Amino acid sequence: MDGVPVNVQAEADFCCGLDLARLCSRAFLNCELARHTKAPLVIQLRRSRASMKLMCNGEAFISGMCTVEEARVALKKAARRCKLFGWPVKFKSFKVRLVRWIEPYRPKFPIDILALGQHPSAEIRQSSASQPLRVLLPCTGVGAAPAGVRIEGSFELEGEQETPDAGVWAEVSADGRTRFHGALSVEELKQALDVIAPILEDHRIQDVVDPRDADGDRQPVQRRGLGTRKGLPLKRRGAPLSREALELEEPIPLGMLVDPLLAASAAASWPVSALLGQVTEKKE
Repeated sequence: MDGVPVNVQAEADFCCGLDLARLCSRAFLNCELARHTKAPLVIQLRRSRASMKLMCNGEAFISGMCTVEEARVALKKAARRCKLFGWPVKFKSFKVRLVRWIEPYRPKFPIDILALGQHPSAEIRQSSASQPLRVLLPCTGVGAAPAGVRIEGSFELEGEQETPDAGVWAEVSADGRTRFHGALSVEELKQALDVIAPILEDHRIQDVVDPRDADGDRQPVQRRGLGTRKGLPLKRRGAPLSREALELEEPIPLGMLVDPLLAASAAASWPVSALLGQVTEKKE
């Protein structure tokens, strides 16, 4: 998973109340504010694919495709901007709430999801018949999610188990896609992947070899009447042809045409051109 971008969710406290309407009109660009009283000020960051939310009580949240350090710097810049316009802002209580890869981990082999669900630490989830089957696996000893953190995704861990130390969990789908929840850094994501990868390897579906193949390697079937051009097969459109029709499509060697004509001309004492003329008149 090297090179895969991460999605970061972080928060901070500016330690003072904020006039969001004034900040929206004077302090920030590329922002929007809804009309109801508890609406946050939403700021779209130009240098990263992330958005920031400022609350009237001074709480600030950031979420998007960036690193933890970029999220911290963006929140500090917003606090400095608010202080520049007259608010007694103090940047405190910076906390990372969630770090996850934006793409799931995809193993290079199929997974037996039913056998994986029988793992001692696994938990099967399927809320309804329309929802796909999922298996949750704890990455033992990796990470510790803070109390009250809501893990975004297809399940909410704290609401169901009521534990402040949830750690990192892996959510495995039937097609093998694996998502990790509860990590607070990229290092925890990598450690969780190192824990889950051997478990997925133990529950892979073995390749099935056709018993009709002696050595397990079947040669491609070659069809007659299908030529090749530039290394690609020429496929015929329409209904399939019979064996006789396929044989008629094959080119006839020149010797098979010339020898019978010479024999017929010798027997009838006629030149070959005369025989060809008679054949042409019959066809017309």
